[in-house]
Amino acid sequence: MVTRIAEATILLLITILLVRMVNRIAILVLDKSLRRAGKQEQLAVLHSFEPMIRTVVFILGILVFLQTQGVQMGVIYASLAGAGIGVGLALKGPISNFLNYLTILLDEPFKIGHFIRFAGMLGTVESVGMRSTHVRSLSGELIVISNEELLSNIIQNYGDLPKRRIATTIGVEYKTPLKTIKQIPELVAAVIRRNRPAEFDRCHFTRFADSSLEFEFVYFVPDADIVLYLDLQQDINHGLMEEFQDKNISFAYPSQTLYLESALGEAKSKLEVAVN
Repeated sequence: MVTRIAEATILLLITILLVRMVNRIAILVLDKSLRRAGKQEQLAVLHSFEPMIRTVVFILGILVFLQTQGVQMGVIYASLAGAGIGVGLALKGPISNFLNYLTILLDEPFKIGHFIRFAGMLGTVESVGMRSTHVRSLSGELIVISNEELLSNIIQNYGDLPKRRIATTIGVEYKTPLKTIKQIPELVAAVIRRNRPAEFDRCHFTRFADSSLEFEFVYFVPDADIVLYLDLQQDINHGLMEEFQDKNISFAYPSQTLYLESALGEAKSKLEVAVN
C-alpha cells in the first residue's frame, strides 16, 4: 500500500513538472512566433489569456494522471460535459462576443487606422473591443457596431490596398475628326504620366455609344491613401480638360438627332435637340 502511494505521489510530481514544462514551452513558442510576425495586438491577447491556457493544460494533465491510476473516468467526463453545456448556455452571449473578437484579432480583416466600408458606411477604425468596434465616419460621427454584426457584413478594407486601380470612361462628340480620335489615347497617357505617382496602364476607344464616342482609360495609384487618390484624380481631370481645350476636342453630352420629312415630301430638314 505504501509503495503504491509512493508511486502515485512520484507520478503526480512528474505529471505536474511535465504540465509546467509544456505550458512554458507552448507560451514561449507562441510568444516568439507573434513577436517575429510583429503582431503586437495578438501578443497582448496571448499574455492576457496565459492563466486560462495554463489552467486548461493543467486540467488535462490531471485527467491523464487519474486515468493512469485506474480511476473510472466515465462519471468525471460526463460531469465535465454537463458542466460545459450548462456554462455554454449561460455564457452564450459573452462566448459569442469573445469568439468574434478573436476572429478580428487573428484573421485581421482590418486593423486600427484602416479605412473600411461596410453596410454602405465608410469610416476609419479607431478601436476594437471585446464586444464592439468603433469606426469614425467621414462626416465625423462615431459609429459603434457590434463585432458580430460587423463580421456578418461584407467588409471592404481600403487601408490594406497596396495598389489602387482606377478605371474611367469619357466620351467625345461624334463630329470629332478621326485623326484627333486616334491621338486621344496618347494624350490621356501623357496627362497621367505627368501626375506622379499615378501609373498609366491603358487607354482605348471602346465603343460607339448613343451620343458619344467612348474611351476607357485605366491607371494605378500605388498607395492606399484615399486623399492622395482623390488629389491625383482631380489633377488628371484638370489636365484632360486643358488638353482637350487646346486640341479643340469637345466632351459629349446626352443628345439625339431627329430627321423630319415635310408632309409634301418636297423638303427635308434636320433638327438636333439636346436632352440634358
